[in-house]
Amino acid sequence: MHKQVTMQAIADEAGVSTATVSRVLKGHPAVLEETRQKVQSLIDRYHYVPNFAASSLVRQQSNMLGMMVENIENPYFASMFSAAETRALEEGYSLMMMTEQPGGEEIQTIRRLIQHQIDGLVLLSNRINGRPPEEKIVRFVQEIAQQVPLVLINEYLEDLHIPCVFADNREGFLQAFRFLYHLGHRRIALVGGLDDNQTFHIRRQAYLDFLKEAGLPFQEAYLQMNGYTFEDAMNSMHRIMSSAQLPTAILANNNIIAMGIMRVCHDHHIHIPDHLSLITCDNTFISEAVTPSLTALDIDPREQGRQAIDILLSMIRGETPPSLSIRIPSRLVVRSSTARPPA
Repeated sequence: MHKQVTMQAIADEAGVSTATVSRVLKGHPAVLEETRQKVQSLIDRYHYVPNFAASSLVRQQSNMLGMMVENIENPYFASMFSAAETRALEEGYSLMMMTEQPGGEEIQTIRRLIQHQIDGLVLLSNRINGRPPEEKIVRFVQEIAQQVPLVLINEYLEDLHIPCVFADNREGFLQAFRFLYHLGHRRIALVGGLDDNQTFHIRRQAYLDFLKEAGLPFQEAYLQMNGYTFEDAMNSMHRIMSSAQLPTAILANNNIIAMGIMRVCHDHHIHIPDHLSLITCDNTFISEAVTPSLTALDIDPREQGRQAIDILLSMIRGETPPSLSIRIPSRLVVRSSTARPPA
């Protein structure tokens, strides 16, 4: 064997294809254990290191993907990126992340990603997900989609003709509201988010539809969609407390909102779930870390990240996505923060 070992030489000696050698190098599960050991022993014996730079030049690919997320400080987005990065690495790609800066210019962020010669792009964009979507960013993204494979983690927009991965927010929220109803709750509030965002508008509509379905009156004080932050949640909770009658249950639009609600409850000696049941959306580690542990609507950010990468890689390979609308099911994880309402 030559001193400078090639992937083909490894494959020939092992009696397998170069694709199998590549899978072993990437830790791909679709390799028989006996074959994996045979190939790995040759890789170890010859200290073989694949020259991804050379292969990228041959294929005119960088083996680099890009991803723009809204706020990496939010564990929901951190979890999504982590799963996406793991999936990309499994397939031999690196994943570069940039964040959408508050009040910043998304177009400049996307351009910076494109300048790194990425092979494909995953976008989460508040402006595309707005009500209505911001025309400037929509036009720009449509132009980018003509240059590089692109997947949105976004509510599906038919006019874009770009693959969208998104959580089933409507059915998930209806499931959570119905769970509270069957526990006996009749005064239920929804807190967090803004109605200028398509995702939160879907959740708001699910709330209104649930009230109609259950024959419950709409109480304006129980619908508090005034922002996303810890401080916004505390302010919303104070407004709820000033209403004529406290709700017996609240559904918070994310873990950060839930933390703000819990802080106000703690300060005012409102015990969860004895006095107030609480469900959070976004089943991140926070849901289990706090006391009491939070019943959570899991909209599976990790699966959203994985699916987006899988679809992106299929597009890079020249395949047509099976659908432009990829809906990820939601599930309710019941923990200690929900109970029957107080007598």
